[in-house]
Amino acid sequence: VVDREVEENQPCFWLDPGAEQVQTIIGEKLRAHSSPFLPRNFPFDTIPNGRVGRRTPAFRSSQAVLLLSLTERRLAMTKSMLTTINTVLARWSRAQVFVLALGGVLLFGLIDYLTGYELSSSLFYLGPIGVAAWYIDRRAGLGVAVLSAIVWFAADFGTGHPYSHPAVQIWNALIRLGFFLSNVFLLTELREHLANEQRLARTDVLTGVFNSRAFTEQLEYNLGLARRNGSLLTLAYIDLDNFKRINDKHGHSEGDRLLRVVGQTLMRGTRHTDWVARLGGDEFAL
Repeated sequence: VVDREVEENQPCFWLDPGAEQVQTIIGEKLRAHSSPFLPRNFPFDTIPNGRVGRRTPAFRSSQAVLLLSLTERRLAMTKSMLTTINTVLARWSRAQVFVLALGGVLLFGLIDYLTGYELSSSLFYLGPIGVAAWYIDRRAGLGVAVLSAIVWFAADFGTGHPYSHPAVQIWNALIRLGFFLSNVFLLTELREHLANEQRLARTDVLTGVFNSRAFTEQLEYNLGLARRNGSLLTLAYIDLDNFKRINDKHGHSEGDRLLRVVGQTLMRGTRHTDWVARLGGDEFAL
């Protein structure tokens, strides 16, 4: 039986002090039960017979597992929220994303002005800057970064922040500008590397056409689309006859060159909407 302590909202366990078979059956029942407190893989078999008290090692272990389970759920919820935001922003046009970034900068500038110079909100400017750099390009990110530094300077100047010398305020603005610009360069470099890794994961390194994994995914999508629309689909399988003789007679470097020529020829002879892939060895598909 799983019971809840209302005061502390912690799970307690009562296990019959009978045979081990009873403990095993209860453990299996608890695993099958979708408990709001514990994951399915909780080690119920390690709980001793009788009630588990607050100070026993088993209860402390259950607390640790509960904490880990809640942390994993929060991380899953955060990941789901970020995925949703990414999906929405990816569908927006560049102009819409840029307007959103500008609105965010102006909003944080207003908050900066209203809260006064004692509270700094420079970190929040990284949100609009990151959105512009990631979903548009580097130039847009740089523009929003410069605008953020100007808005912060105007907000700081408007609050009447006293400085020992006017150059101190300019220096602080330049430091924040450098901080914003460095984040733009880091984000754009990261995006370029991720895009390159994604491209390499779907591209045959030797020929430059799609690899088998990418072709299979696209084929499944096209087949589903053809079934739904009742349309036709053309699939061509190409195998190079006697290719092994080329490798044996002229070497693997010449065989690789021939595969590249075949891949380039197929790419030049097909439409932009067609998919050309190397399935492996001397096998191609279209």
